[in-house]
Amino acid sequence: MKKRIEYLRENGRGGASLAYVACISALLIAFALAITYTAGMMLSGANKRMAEERCYQLARSYAEVLDAELLDETSSFYRYACKFMSSSYVSYSPDNKENTTYRYGTDESSEGYGTIGITLYKVVNEEGGGVRETLAYAEDGNYTTLTESLKGAKHLRYVFVVTVTAAYEDLVYQYTTEYDCEEQLMPRFYHGGKVICWDAVNLIWREGEDAVNGVGYDPGRTLITEENPVQYEMRTDDDGVIHRNFRNVYEEAAVPGEGGAP
Repeated sequence: MKKRIEYLRENGRGGASLAYVACISALLIAFALAITYTAGMMLSGANKRMAEERCYQLARSYAEVLDAELLDETSSFYRYACKFMSSSYVSYSPDNKENTTYRYGTDESSEGYGTIGITLYKVVNEEGGGVRETLAYAEDGNYTTLTESLKGAKHLRYVFVVTVTAAYEDLVYQYTTEYDCEEQLMPRFYHGGKVICWDAVNLIWREGEDAVNGVGYDPGRTLITEENPVQYEMRTDDDGVIHRNFRNVYEEAAVPGEGGAP
């Protein structure tokens, strides 16, 4: 009987040891799985952050290229932007986004780098034209300085908005840049019910808008007086634009989103 009791005690201790070992083994397996899962999550998070950074840099880099092209008057994008400011393209309307937002070219993609798309629109910033103003009277009869200063003035009629959308895997980044479109406009002069223009070579006014061959107006300088001065208005038609310059207002990068472009 004594031997049987000792045998049971030894088996009891062995069973407890096996249970203890099993618990430790289960704990180690769970810990290993947790480490593996955590490592996988960390790797997944790192990959997503890398994808986000790549998407962001892709959009920003392309926007910087377009920004540089707007400073180069020989570039195709600058020439297109000037055409975009003309009456050929309608100004942006929040009630008609589809027909007042335009795509520049076609979406470009490169394997492993993502896809780039460019959208443009313009916002009316300053309503101009149609308002006649008085040209200062030149006592010496020389209006060259006055007329040239009008041609050199900058008018901010439009804000030009460029959005670069970069898509990489399931991420989308939009990088938007706004530009003040600075325009120099031709003035149109009026006096005595006629359109006149200044001939800066012969220092006389001429009828019409041909400063070379137009008939001389008021050669005796008796019609244009301080009490009856020349009137003018700035031309806003396409042919009245002398020059355009695009000035970067600010840059804004949107928060990355998943799925298609918003």
